[in-house]
This record gives sequence, structure tokens and C-alpha cells, in this order.
Amino acid sequence: MHNTKRYFLHHLKSVLPRLAVFTVISVLITVMTANGAHSKYAPEHSDVAFYILSVIIGFLAAVIPMFEFSVYNSKRNLDTLFSLPISRSSLALVHIAVGFIQMLLVFTVSTAALFASHLDFAEFYDLYYIIPYYFSVLGLGTAVYFIFTFIFTQANTTLDGIVFCGFWTFNLYLVFFFFDRLFDLKYFYDMTAIYAPINGVTSHFQYRAEMINREEIFARSDAIFITLWCVLGVLAFLGTVLTFRRKKVERVGEVSDSIFGYTLNIPLYFVCLTSLFDDVTATVWLAICAVIGYFIFRRGFRLKKADLISIIISFILLCVCNVIKALI
Repeated sequence: MHNTKRYFLHHLKSVLPRLAVFTVISVLITVMTANGAHSKYAPEHSDVAFYILSVIIGFLAAVIPMFEFSVYNSKRNLDTLFSLPISRSSLALVHIAVGFIQMLLVFTVSTAALFASHLDFAEFYDLYYIIPYYFSVLGLGTAVYFIFTFIFTQANTTLDGIVFCGFWTFNLYLVFFFFDRLFDLKYFYDMTAIYAPINGVTSHFQYRAEMINREEIFARSDAIFITLWCVLGVLAFLGTVLTFRRKKVERVGEVSDSIFGYTLNIPLYFVCLTSLFDDVTATVWLAICAVIGYFIFRRGFRLKKADLISIIISFILLCVCNVIKALI
């Protein structure tokens, strides 16, 4: 425990320059956005600009895990870090905690800067709503942070980790879109994109703070998806700690064959996007893109049998879906 505390303090001190840069840039962007949203000629139509805080926390939730855990994608660094008298679970917890502290401080200071920037126009806003907004978006931002942390740590290289995070930003949205196209669900499924709950909560509190629509409430389905993303965040946190214990030095820099990466997402995006365009030419181009994706995945032009089977199954699935669509 003593060694973990010492490493935590050492690592927290090492990220202070990065924290200072993030804070200064975020505050400047927040103040400029808030001041630009004020309308001198029609102040009652001024924008409370909560959205800029959501952009900041969304950006940090995606980027900070990459800064915190990219060090573990270097064999030289990994040998040194894993030789420390600290368990791997403790190492993961330290980096998760330090990353969260950075996100928390930048978001908090930026929120305070936004509040201060609105004081001269306070009579046109109900700034009380900045409090529930702050805690709601902080909670959702933390869930996103945990999810991106888990996804990034499943890769064996930093570049693959970034690509994995890009995949997981929209893959659940594409799955719901696919089933909507297939079964005509007539459901508004925007909440399935990873940043959608933050956007929904932001709009809700912006309307209330601007005294536009105090009766607006979330749909029941929105509340379900917000809860789902929070649960996924908790599971991702646990998954990061548990899987990090089994991270192997010899796998660093090698092909990232995690099920959460290319293995799942290449066929998923191929099938879902093909259903979006529903065109032979588009299908051919998407198939070419899928094959290129496998080349990138395998880092060469020789595909494994599993890759070919995955492509064949994807085409079979598309044929089955087209038959289902024709029968419905």
C-alpha cells in the first residue's frame, strides 16, 4: 500500500504540466464561447453555452486514457513498470485515478469559468441548473472515460487503441440502425452513440437554464439508455483492472487480436454500413474496405482462415437479412 501511494504521488506530480495545459486551453475556450454567446442587443436570447463544457469533458474522456496507458504499449517502459514493487491491478488503478483527477479538475475549473462569464447576464439565465448539469455530465463523462480506458487497454499498440476507441464511439448505434432497417422498429436510437447521453442531458439543462422549456423531460427509453451506459462504465472499470493483470510484455507491439477490436468491429461495420447504403456498388466498395481493414489488422497481405470465414459469414448474414427484409 505504501509503494502504491508513493507511485500515485509520483505519477500525479509528473502529469501536472499536462494538466496545466489542458486547464488553460479549456478555460480560454470556455470563456470565449460564453462571451460569444451573449447577445448585447437581445440579451434575453443569449445562449448559456453548457455544450462547450460537454465538448471538453467528452474530449478529455477519450484522450486522457490514451495519455495514461500509452506508456504500457512500449516494451521498454513495460519492463520497468512491471518490475516495480506494485501489483498490476494497483498500477491500473493509479493510472485510472490520476486520469480521472485530471478530467475532474479541468471540467470543474471550466465550469467555474463559465459560471463567472455569465454573471453579467445572470438575470437572463437560471444559473441554478448549472449544479445538476455539472454532476450529471460529470457522471456520464466518467462512464465514457472508463469505457474508453477499457477499450484502449485491449490494444497492443497505441495506434490500434485509438482505432478501437473510434470503433466503439458508434458501433452500438450502427447495430440499432441495422435492426431498425431490418425490422422497421421506428425507434429514435440516437442514445446508442457513446456521447449521446451527454448531449441529451446537456440540451435538457440548457433549455431549463435559458428558461425556454421547463417542462421537457427525458423519454423513458432515454433514461434506460443513460442507465445502460452508466452500467457499461462500471463494467468497463472492472474489466480494465481485471484484464490489466494479465497483460503480457511479449504481446506489446504485436497484432491486437482482442475480441473488442478489429475481430468484432470489421465485420460489424461492414454488415451495418452495407445495410445503410443498400446498393451493390456500395457493397463492393465496403467489402474492399473490409479486406483492407483485415490487411491493417494483420499488418500484411496474408489473411488468416478466421478472417476469410468472418467475411464469408458476413456475406451470408447480409443475404439472410435481405431475405428477411423482403418477407416483412
